[in-house]
Amino acid sequence: MFGLATIAFYSAGNFGLGNFAVVCALFVVLYKYALEKAVVWFQKKGWPSVQNAYANFLKFALNHPWLMLGSTTLLLFLSLGMTISRQANIVLFPKADPNFIYVYMTLPVGTDIEVTDSLTRVMEKKVVGVLGENNPIVESVISNVALGASEDQFDRSSVSNKGKVGVAFVEFSKRNGVSTKEYMDKIREATKGAIPAAEIVVDQEQGGPP
Repeated sequence: MFGLATIAFYSAGNFGLGNFAVVCALFVVLYKYALEKAVVWFQKKGWPSVQNAYANFLKFALNHPWLMLGSTTLLLFLSLGMTISRQANIVLFPKADPNFIYVYMTLPVGTDIEVTDSLTRVMEKKVVGVLGENNPIVESVISNVALGASEDQFDRSSVSNKGKVGVAFVEFSKRNGVSTKEYMDKIREATKGAIPAAEIVVDQEQGGPP
């Protein structure tokens, strides 16, 4: 049937269906001469042996509950001991050179938004003073007041006592080996205690899931 279908499809110029008929015929031949014995063995011997082994294990576990509990507890402590003894220094999401640096400023609650705006401008000047004018690795410096100024990137509320200065750097390949982490340290020093009664946090973008 597949042979006749192949001839008919190729004769009609439909090579797609003709190739499909050839593949189906090859699968029939493969099953008949190679897979059939393996399938029968798996159905009659392979899988039943797995089920019997699992049933025997369940019977043993039910008949020896204290042994199973003790073995599980011992396995737990062995796992903890192996983990502690290795003392692996693993960091799941290491902090690389930042692509973005954020300066968050939080003033006392109830601060007028115009006061927050003026102080955010002061913060922006300090940041630009550290970066320098026309820095080739700096793409933009953007300030936010009230809206989008929270440390929580998902917080879209508008609060009059918060301001943020964001620095965006160019791609890593265009920085000519300049470390942006050094800029973050310099910005942290320049803004430290710059505005009395204001809480200032300098941070970079978060890596990994929230």
